[in-house]
Amino acid sequence: MAQTTASNPNQIRDEDKLRGSSFLAIQSAMPVFQTHGLNPAQYRAVVTGAGASAVTVFVEKESQARSVGVRQGQEMSPADLSAAMAQAAPTEPRDAIQATSIAPVATAVEALRRFKIDLNLYLITLAREKASLFVIFTDKDAPPGGFGASGKRPGYEVELNAQNLSVVRSNLIR
Repeated sequence: MAQTTASNPNQIRDEDKLRGSSFLAIQSAMPVFQTHGLNPAQYRAVVTGAGASAVTVFVEKESQARSVGVRQGQEMSPADLSAAMAQAAPTEPRDAIQATSIAPVATAVEALRRFKIDLNLYLITLAREKASLFVIFTDKDAPPGGFGASGKRPGYEVELNAQNLSVVRSNLIR
């Protein structure tokens, strides 16, 4: 899902984008994924549904031969996972991010804890520029194409060192 904004590798590239509610579902599913000892670099996390009906599926990127489904913090059997995915409406919103994007977003969420933001109200974008990762939180209801915090809620930006995920800076977006 990565998009390069220019042919210059030093320019900002969008890595991943998802709704805050989907990130919360992925974050709650991570302990189940981690029990399998799988390499996050080989998986994507896909969320379908919302709230109590949200299903998080960690899908192997290359072959899609292996997947781990989680609902409400519990691992789903292959049969339950197949049934849940078959029942999901094709028009139902789905978010997907690389499993390797979860750690930087989690670090940024922790850095913003002091603002007590409700992630359900935000769209989260992970972007890369040179040696930094930027995690940007914008109002999920903001009109597209606006500059700064164009919605009713303030926006936030966290810059991370791409090598060790340490917080370089965090600030409000106006």
